[in-house]
Amino acid sequence: MFSQEVIYNYEYEYRSDIMQRIQRCFHTAIKAHCKVFMVRLDVRFPLGFVHDGRNTVVSELLRRLKANYTYHGVDCRYVWVREQNQSSLPHYHLLLLLDGSRIENGWGVRAIAGVLWCGLLDADCDACIHLCQPLH
Repeated sequence: MFSQEVIYNYEYEYRSDIMQRIQRCFHTAIKAHCKVFMVRLDVRFPLGFVHDGRNTVVSELLRRLKANYTYHGVDCRYVWVREQNQSSLPHYHLLLLLDGSRIENGWGVRAIAGVLWCGLLDADCDACIHLCQPLH
């Protein structure tokens, strides 16, 4: 188990346990592949959604994403965190690490995640999946 070190810098919080998990996932991905493609998605619930307080639906989303890529012969690793500030609903930050020799565009990853999320929630909520663009 990780020790949890929380460092506050102005309004942001740094969690060393989460950073360690990201680093471990990243290192295993680069050991397995000559190129690693990283995609960050933010996942939200639609307005009015009744959340049960558990993470089962996002866990199922990730299970299905991984199964989809595995079926197509693409290695997929991931790290996710739940965040909930003042909203009654949490949102999730997902970091997907994919074989960069097979995936070169995050928009396709986002599209697949959107279809899966809509199916899991049985709602038209494709806009609840956001592809986070890299900072330039």
